[in-house]
Amino acid sequence: MSSFFSKKQFVWAVIQFVCLLALATFCLMMRDRGSLFIAGLIAWFLVSFGISVLYLTKTIASWRKIREDLETTLQRRGLDPPESSLNMADWQFVEKGIDQLNSALKQGNRKLTQSVEHLNAVVDGMSDGIVAIDQNRNILLGNDACWQMLSLSQDDLVGRNLMEVCRIPQLHELIDDALRTGETHVVEFETIIAPRRILLAQATKLRHRDAKGLTIVLRDVTEIRQLETMRRDFFTNVSHELKTPLASIKLYAETLKLGAINDQKKNLSFVEQIEIAADRLSAQIQDLLDLSRVESGQAVFDLGPVDLYEACKNCVERFESSAQASEIQIQIETPDELVVALADDEGIQTILDNLVSNAIRYTPAGGKITLKVYNRDDHAVFEVADTGIGIPHDKLDRVFERFYRVDKARSREAGGSGIGLSIVKHLAQTLGGSVELESRIGRGSKFRINLIAEKPDSTD
Repeated sequence: MSSFFSKKQFVWAVIQFVCLLALATFCLMMRDRGSLFIAGLIAWFLVSFGISVLYLTKTIASWRKIREDLETTLQRRGLDPPESSLNMADWQFVEKGIDQLNSALKQGNRKLTQSVEHLNAVVDGMSDGIVAIDQNRNILLGNDACWQMLSLSQDDLVGRNLMEVCRIPQLHELIDDALRTGETHVVEFETIIAPRRILLAQATKLRHRDAKGLTIVLRDVTEIRQLETMRRDFFTNVSHELKTPLASIKLYAETLKLGAINDQKKNLSFVEQIEIAADRLSAQIQDLLDLSRVESGQAVFDLGPVDLYEACKNCVERFESSAQASEIQIQIETPDELVVALADDEGIQTILDNLVSNAIRYTPAGGKITLKVYNRDDHAVFEVADTGIGIPHDKLDRVFERFYRVDKARSREAGGSGIGLSIVKHLAQTLGGSVELESRIGRGSKFRINLIAEKPDSTD
């Protein structure tokens, strides 16, 4: 900007012009021999000065136009124009205005960068998977949850074609339908790569006039579908379990009604069968109520120190006659130290009763059931081990589901409500503990209950 004329330079040029004009006039008056050369020199200066003045005028006009445009731009962006004074040239005003615009642009870029970072943080923090693609199915953006659900590597996915990196037919059909119709489409599918998950995908057109593509939201509904399956199985199983004793009661009652009540040899036997079926039905209903109270948190427990060895010894005494009738040996190992848990005595007895009754039910004659208690780290532990039929490895997690039976025919023949292990698991968790299960087919099963150990009194 220093190449342009300032006001002082303009005044100095005028003074030079006047001086040259006066010199030329004096030379002409003296009729000197060099007067012709001097006159040409003066003419050259006059022409040069005229051109300079014309250029300067246009330059000043251009700077004023730039200044006016700059003021308009600043006002549109909500910025105050630079303060000007009479001695400030237009180019100085423009220089300050451009600096002001540059500062505003940098601040805007910082805010935009922060907004993008906040958006990425929100998107990456979502549990649902999100991926945006353009009309050519190229990936515009996506979050970590999406890549994990689709079992995709997170490196260099943006810009690649989604149909190439993810080969799930149902997802391809969803994208094709949404791009073709411009409407929202939903599909549910199961992933191919383990661990297999059930995903609910929704494709929606990008809501921007200049953007053409789709936003795809993925939601993992695996647990929801599993719960729905468990609910259906529960209603099916509970209906069947309650129907069986009711059918027996109805059958024997009708038999008595048709005349068997007068048969002195059999009528009492029929009544006993009705009583057994009614007791079984009552036990199932009571177990359901107990499980419901535990699961809902309505069960009230009186937590305190519980001697696990004494609890196990009492349980062995209660089931000793039943075990002998099934020709099964039941025993308890004496611990080397006192094992005390912070628990509810009635809850512990319920857990032990369910485990031991299950062990007797699924252990053949000549088998053995062993109870053991010990301390491990901060836990008080008791185990119920048997030499029964065992549980398949792939069924270990499911045996704690309500009414789930590994061998349905054998389970119904052996009796039981079908929810004993569910009660065991929920009771242990409610008491702050956990359940572990080890089992081998034909070798038996071992249930381990880990409870919070009661800390000894420091005053003792």
